[in-house]
Amino acid sequence: MFPPMGNGKPRDAVRSGLFDLGFTEEEIEKNFLPAMAIRNEIDAGHVQLSMFTQEQLQILHKFTEVAEFEFRSMIRRALKGLGEGKYQPPEIDDLAPRKGALRIIERLSTFYGQDI
Repeated sequence: MFPPMGNGKPRDAVRSGLFDLGFTEEEIEKNFLPAMAIRNEIDAGHVQLSMFTQEQLQILHKFTEVAEFEFRSMIRRALKGLGEGKYQPPEIDDLAPRKGALRIIERLSTFYGQDI
């Protein structure tokens, strides 16, 4: 929803986009940016064998309960703003795939490209 623009920093783009939807700095830092950090450090895409304490797991669970409500609120605000003409998501000019994605496809093509 909030592609990096200008300085290319995803978190700054999220901050700016959420601020445009009327969220406060405190709400953004407390309810949305941690989701990015959790995704980058803990989520299934970055598997690691580790054991969290019961207290750590409780904190993660508490955050996810709050985050679900907050993300629904964000979507509602965005849709309402779109309907009222008060919110316009940024246009994405560069639709080229990232270099890392292209490298993955190139590597896959050595195994699967012959049949295409």
